[in-house]
Amino acid sequence: MNDIDFNNTQKAFEYRSDKELQKAKLLFSSLKFPFLVKIGSLIILTLNKIGLSPNFILKPFMFKHFCGGTTLDEVQEVANKLGKYHVFSVPDYSVEGKITNAGIESVIEETINTMKAVSTNSNLAFSVFKPTALAPSSILEKMNNKSILTSEEQKIAELFHQRFERLCEMAAHYKVKLLIDAEEYCFQDLIDEKCESMMRKYNTSEVIIYNTLQMYRHDRENYLERLINRAKNENFKIGLKVVRGAYLEKENERALKNNYPTPIHASKAETDTSYDNAVQSIVENIDVCELFLGTHNRKSIELLIDLMEKNGISSSDKRIFIGQLYGMSDNLTFNLASNQFNVAKYLPYGPVKETIPYLIRRAQENTAVSGETSRELLLINQEISRRKMLNK
Repeated sequence: MNDIDFNNTQKAFEYRSDKELQKAKLLFSSLKFPFLVKIGSLIILTLNKIGLSPNFILKPFMFKHFCGGTTLDEVQEVANKLGKYHVFSVPDYSVEGKITNAGIESVIEETINTMKAVSTNSNLAFSVFKPTALAPSSILEKMNNKSILTSEEQKIAELFHQRFERLCEMAAHYKVKLLIDAEEYCFQDLIDEKCESMMRKYNTSEVIIYNTLQMYRHDRENYLERLINRAKNENFKIGLKVVRGAYLEKENERALKNNYPTPIHASKAETDTSYDNAVQSIVENIDVCELFLGTHNRKSIELLIDLMEKNGISSSDKRIFIGQLYGMSDNLTFNLASNQFNVAKYLPYGPVKETIPYLIRRAQENTAVSGETSRELLLINQEISRRKMLNK
C-alpha cells in the first residue's frame, strides 16, 4: 500500500492553471527571504491599523493562495473544484479577535452555517471552531485555573459553556463531524474537559466531536492513554485530530516568565516520537477512535499508511482522514487522494482584512521552516518545467 509517488507533480498540481502556478512560484520565492516577510507583515499591519485596506497587497497572492475565499459560497466553489480530484474540504471561518458579544455571536452563527453546508455538500467533510473565539482569553485562563470569578466574569464563563455546547449540539443535529482546535497550555485543561464531556454525550454510536492533541506537549501521550481507557470503560468513542503544535515559542516564554516547567518537549525529535506514538495508539484502538492526521510531514503519513496496512485498515476507511492546509503540500494531498485515501484541505475564509493574522502566520511559518518553502518551490518549478516540455 505504501508505494505512493509523492513527487508526482502532474497529480499534485493538476487543479492549478499555468497562471496560478506562476503566482505560487512568485509567492514561495518571496517567502524564502525572512526580511521580506518581516517588512511585508509590518506594512500590512500598519495599513490595517491606520484604516487603509491592505487588500491590494494580500488578495492577489497570499489570500488567493492560502484561503478559500471571503464567503462560504466561494469556499464551496473551491471545495467542489477539489472534490473532482477526490479531495475533501474543511471550511474554516478564520476571523479572529472578536471580543464583543455581537462579534462572538456572529462567529458562532457563521460556524453553524458551515455545519449546514457540510451536511448538504458531499465535498465538505468537517466543520471546525476555535474555543478562544467564544470568550476572552483572560477569562478562559481563570476558568482553567479554577480561579475565583467576579459576578461579571461568571456570566461570561457561563456564556462560554453555553456557546461551546451549542456548537456541539448543532454538529450532532446536522450529523456533521466537528473538529475543535487545540489551544495554549493555559487553557487546554478546560478545553479537554469540555471536549470529553461532549464526546460522552454525542460520540456514542458514531464520532461527532473531535478534540485536538498537540504532541509537542510531553504530557499528551499519557493523556491519550487515559482517554482511550475511559472511552472503553464508559462506552463512548473518541475523535482526535493529531498535530505537532502551534505555540512553541509562546509556551516556552510563558513558562520561563511564570517560573513553571515548560510543557513542551525539549527537542523536535522527542516531539516526532511522541507524535508517532500517538498515531500508533489511535490506529491500534480504532474500535473506539477516529483519527484526523493533521500534518505536512511525509514520514508521518508513511508511518500511518504502514500502520493501517498492519492493522488491516483499508485506505478508504472513513475513520481515518489526513489533512493539510490549502495552498501547501499539494504533492501529499493529491497523490494520497489518487490512491483512495481520505484527505482534506483546510479552507480558511472570511473578509481579507480579518484573515490577516492567519495569513501572517502562514508567511512566518513558511519562512521559519525553510525546508518546507524550498520543497514547495522545487515541486512547483518541476511542474512548470514539465508543462513547458509538453507544449514544445
